[in-house]
Amino acid sequence: MISREDIYASIFFAVVGIGIPAVVVAHHFFGLDPMAFARLGLSRYVLGWALAILAAAIALLNAYLGYFVPWLYRREHGNMEGYSHMSGLPLVSGFLVFFAAALLPAAPAIGVLLLVVYFADTGGLPWFFLMTVVLPQPTAH
Repeated sequence: MISREDIYASIFFAVVGIGIPAVVVAHHFFGLDPMAFARLGLSRYVLGWALAILAAAIALLNAYLGYFVPWLYRREHGNMEGYSHMSGLPLVSGFLVFFAAALLPAAPAIGVLLLVVYFADTGGLPWFFLMTVVLPQPTAH
């Protein structure tokens, strides 16, 4: 039976998971500026690029901890006994992409770059959805 909390969590994850790329697409492909009211000048773009670079770095960290470190451990020890999973920074990169998208100048190339970072982040909502709903792990009985 699905609990009320599971339904609320699913709705939250769906809204946020779809909302982040929607903001990127709306701003960078359709020119809607969510930050038009703010008069930040050049600092807007500097902050936007800093957030985009930080989002990409976190996405790389999540991929490194999720795939490369276990591979190294298996290669060094021959098996996965004693391996402790190291968590990266889940959801952080997605929120940084969201804010970077709102701050950076509207350009399709920037939008594509931000979408690549968002969907490549193995600690983000698209991968969470993929691993829990689309590719569920078999359970032992």
